[in-house]
Amino acid sequence: LIENMIFVQVKFLNRFLVFTNLFIMKHLFILITSLLSSVYSYAQIKLTENTFQLDPTQQRLEYKINEMSWYADRWVGEGFGAKVEENFAPPMGGTMIGTFRMVDKGTPVFYEMLLIEPDGNSLVYKVKHFNPDFSSWEKKEDFVSFPLIKIENNRYYFNGLTMEHDGNILTHYLAMKEKDGTYNEAKLIYRRVGTDDFTEK
Repeated sequence: LIENMIFVQVKFLNRFLVFTNLFIMKHLFILITSLLSSVYSYAQIKLTENTFQLDPTQQRLEYKINEMSWYADRWVGEGFGAKVEENFAPPMGGTMIGTFRMVDKGTPVFYEMLLIEPDGNSLVYKVKHFNPDFSSWEKKEDFVSFPLIKIENNRYYFNGLTMEHDGNILTHYLAMKEKDGTYNEAKLIYRRVGTDDFTEK
């Protein structure tokens, strides 16, 4: 009888330990997942309401240049109180090239040469600026770089630049750094016009 009682007690203790370990493991898993989620959220460094900064420790989003094919077209609109236009060619040779111009009251303000190309397993958006006389803002070998951070729904988050694609409407949110180190957000809204004529009114 005593042996049976000991056996039952040992069996009960073993079950108790198993359930206790499962309970501990479950809550440890929840805790670790929560911590990882918090770390991931923290890794998304917000610059402005609609833009983020790339955290070098964050894993980059894998994305192929052909998945940006929707961007290849002619886009016109307004930004910085002036008329703006972007033209992008379809992917070829693993890259996409484009141009940008801003015109205010019939006068060119500045131009940009644009390049989207692979950056490891992800993409990077590169920009080089030019004055109306085609003199470069940056040094010969320099350019502004916007690495792709993430994509959520119809939003493409590059470092300091967010593109929101909604059918034939394209919105750019750009983080502009001020002298005091803070950031303001500029908004440019384009519409897809294809090869339609775009004449200043």
